Amino acid sequence: MVRFVLALAVVVLTANFCSGSSLPFNDPLHEQQWYLRAMRFDAAWAALEARDVARKPVVVAVVDSGFDLDHPDLAENMLPGFNIVDGSDVVDALTSHGTGTAGPIGAISNNALGISQAAWTAQVMPIRVTNREDGRARTADINAAIRHAADAGAQVINVSYGGVQLDSVNAAARYAQERGAVVIMPAGNEGRYQGDWKRQPSVLAVGAIGRNGQRASFSNHGSFVDFVAPGQGVTSLYPNQGYARWNGTSFASPLVASAAALVVAANPELTPMQVAEVLRQAVVVDGDQMEADMLPGVIDAARAVELAVAIAEGVMDAPAVAMADATASAGGVDEARWQTHAAAREAELLQSPQGYVTHIYSTRAQ
Repeated sequence: MVRFVLALAVVVLTANFCSGSSLPFNDPLHEQQWYLRAMRFDAAWAALEARDVARKPVVVAVVDSGFDLDHPDLAENMLPGFNIVDGSDVVDALTSHGTGTAGPIGAISNNALGISQAAWTAQVMPIRVTNREDGRARTADINAAIRHAADAGAQVINVSYGGVQLDSVNAAARYAQERGAVVIMPAGNEGRYQGDWKRQPSVLAVGAIGRNGQRASFSNHGSFVDFVAPGQGVTSLYPNQGYARWNGTSFASPLVASAAALVVAANPELTPMQVAEVLRQAVVVDGDQMEADMLPGVIDAARAVELAVAIAEGVMDAPAVAMADATASAGGVDEARWQTHAAAREAELLQSPQGYVTHIYSTRAQ
């Protein structure tokens, strides 16, 4: 009965909001952003515009290796940054990765430059998590960055690094969750079935698919994965006013973060756990294309927005979800002791960015 009511609400809202879902864009690389259409971001934007509910910016923290703060397709959407390693405000790009992962979330739409913004109303809180030239980061610094982002008011936190399976990362994400933030991370690029990785209750793990809707060969997979999203041939930003095509679960993760930001824009009263549940209810699974270990499926961003608005307008009830019990993950051990032990054990593990460039555009796209 619940599923029937949910389906009926989606049908009604779709009819009301998305009869005309195409919005005009003058960004020259917009048509190359196949991932926007794959997740129906265009219809999601139209739904928000039709309801006039997306006027307050959603703050999305991007935890990465530094950023091109002067990129003309990003600068206006950037908030003040923070360097978690040395406590400074120096967040300039050490590698190109952070500028790339910030692109789908924060690129300026309809400015006649480059690409369009998946997250639509999001502003990027840039947090540099490393001072190493290779871009790798200590787990302890990633955990500190998640906590800092939550304390600084981020509503969504994207961390495109490895470490999604670690208990200390989940503890940091739980801290953020309790302060109103959704935490999203990539599943990793080893191309393996990670059968011994447990699903962490406070982190949304994202695997990657290609244009054919099938798992990208590099994407880790298994029951720990919450969602899959496009992560192959993702057109995004590159430092020095550039653009590039990227591969990696690093680039699937920001798309789920963008969908989460749209849900928050549509209904700011939802808790992080409720945002996650709305995203799960908006998943579409193609049985002919998805493998058995890819059951989470792809988020329909328009459906997610419709559900969030339906909850806001009282058409349907908010999902009944409770905060995950961290002690359950710890086997009943005292939570504080468990978190301290996990953080100490995992602190010095180096995590790598989970994305790489496949093509750099030779000139600025305009």
